[in-house]
Amino acid sequence: MDVQFDNDSGSKLVVEGAITTDTTAHTIILSRSGDFFDKGDQMMESGAEITISDGDNVISYAEVEPGIYQTEPTVFGLIGKNYTMNITLDNGQVYSATETIAELPEIDSIIAISKAGFDQNSGQITQGYYINYYGFEPKGLGNFYLWNLYMNGKLESDSIQEKVFTDDEFVDGNYIKDFEIFFIKESDLPSDTVEIEIEMFSISREYYDYMI
Repeated sequence: MDVQFDNDSGSKLVVEGAITTDTTAHTIILSRSGDFFDKGDQMMESGAEITISDGDNVISYAEVEPGIYQTEPTVFGLIGKNYTMNITLDNGQVYSATETIAELPEIDSIIAISKAGFDQNSGQITQGYYINYYGFEPKGLGNFYLWNLYMNGKLESDSIQEKVFTDDEFVDGNYIKDFEIFFIKESDLPSDTVEIEIEMFSISREYYDYMI
């Protein structure tokens, strides 16, 4: 059966960004979707006004590059607070979203274990390192988590296929041990000595469903 695809009839606004409990310049990237069959340059959305409010304070974003907006570096979010993001585009269109920063369990520890593992890209067994997570998971179903991997300060899990995320359905209220969150091939190590950093997020059910 032949399936016919029409060219994209209209681009959609794409919003990338988050507010976290880290004290840092938080970034939001605004761009436009493109034609599936014509992979041109990313179309950035410039000239927008962006704010985030917690009901008491309003945080403004400044455009630092076309389509890239940042807060001041002193900004941080608070657990349990509701944050509402408002975006007003140059053409007057308005977008809004609200989310709550959920409590996040502390990471007890992580370890690197050298052994053979499965390389998803090549489909082959190769030597490398499993990065295993240890920590308590709080009681009460409905928690969702996401992890990022950094090597020598560089984000390695920079695509949706490389991010690790899960829910607490099978571990609710228990101590998690030997949870293999990442596998790093030896050939991907940039040097003999590598600093590994794991970043953990508590995410909403909606974002978890989106990632799925």
